[in-house]
Amino acid sequence: MKRHSCTFALGLAILLFGVAGPAQAVPITYTQTGTATGQITGTAGVMTFTNADIVMTLIGDTDNVAGNPEFEDDGFIIPANFFFGNISFATTLDITGLGLVTITDQTGVFVFPTPVDINEDGVIDPPIVIFGTIDNPGDFSFTGLGGTASDSFAGYDLRTAIGPISATGGIGRSFSEGVNTSLGVLRFLSDIDIGSSQGTFTATTETDVPEPGSLLLLGTGIVSVVGARARFRRPR
Repeated sequence: MKRHSCTFALGLAILLFGVAGPAQAVPITYTQTGTATGQITGTAGVMTFTNADIVMTLIGDTDNVAGNPEFEDDGFIIPANFFFGNISFATTLDITGLGLVTITDQTGVFVFPTPVDINEDGVIDPPIVIFGTIDNPGDFSFTGLGGTASDSFAGYDLRTAIGPISATGGIGRSFSEGVNTSLGVLRFLSDIDIGSSQGTFTATTETDVPEPGSLLLLGTGIVSVVGARARFRRPR
């Protein structure tokens, strides 16, 4: 396998406008599935999983999805995209054999609703949804953790229900880059293999509910994308 690194590692400069007042928010749940091998190292020791089915769930609301225009970063054109920073909600992984694990790092999800050179290798991939962790809250650098690439995402903006969409993708990350969880540090054996691994993305919405006044509205902020590492591998 030939490994390609996509280093958009977009620094997300988010301007928050303080505490939001009551608003009508539409809850939305994003899920990504895949099969992966890895381990969690914590106080209970090392817990391993092999070719385990994993369901990643990220909960938010449609009011906090921010749109970003196309721009150029260091000679690379980053297409217009939509981003949800999961600051106030928990993201979980349901790993077969281990059970439910909560990611304690800040997480997010974004979509490129047009074809994109995700690996900066000259190969144009279909529109893609990517889950990941916000590595540095100061500059909001972002490292991919899973995703799905499909033409079905053309024009999608993370604000509506969609799917399930099964296509190339899945869940994974370089072993050297751990994820902090409620059970310890999670490490996957490898990144996603674009073209060989499969994943499924689904977004479901609920009826409108009043939004708590303590919730910060990322959607009222300004998000500028400066890079997000979403590492994938492509077969030779």
